Amino acid sequence: MNELEIKEKSATIHRLSQEIHIHNQENLIDVIEIFKGVKEHREKIVNYWKNAKESARKAYKEIVSKEKEMLEICDTAETNLKNEILIYKRFQEQKAIKISDEAKKYRQEEVDKLLNESVEAEQNGDKEVAQSKFRQAEMIENLEKYTAKVFQKQDGITTQKRWQVRISDNKSVPTFFNGVEIREVNIKKTLEIRT
Repeated sequence: MNELEIKEKSATIHRLSQEIHIHNQENLIDVIEIFKGVKEHREKIVNYWKNAKESARKAYKEIVSKEKEMLEICDTAETNLKNEILIYKRFQEQKAIKISDEAKKYRQEEVDKLLNESVEAEQNGDKEVAQSKFRQAEMIENLEKYTAKVFQKQDGITTQKRWQVRISDNKSVPTFFNGVEIREVNIKKTLEIRT
């Protein structure tokens, strides 16, 4: 059976199903026969499209497989590039920490030196120099820590930290923390256990 024949038979079945009415036993038998014919016709339609659907399914699977293969290259490249960015950022963070530690150490050395000079000046009777050295030491100690901006936003590159949580005991997780609801009410479960 070809598509045109199937369409013609479908139209006939449709027309008959709308025109027929059961008034007696003979009509009932006719309707049952038409009903059987509809089931047979349905099977023919399914069989008619079976090969086309199978071919389409195979083609789809093949396309998806090729796409996946091509995308894996992009995924691998992205992972490698992200890892390189993270390694560089970690290196820069370590560098910034080292610079900050060195600056802190230098400031402390300067404060200690100025305090010693202040004490020495006071012992020598030079109160003005002693106060001046003490104020300088105080200023250096109160200075905001200077940290160079090591990380500047690169065009087209954004990074974010992702945190993962593993809960080993649900009962130990509070319902609220700092005013934020952590464990939301499960409406579906609440409705299931209602009395």
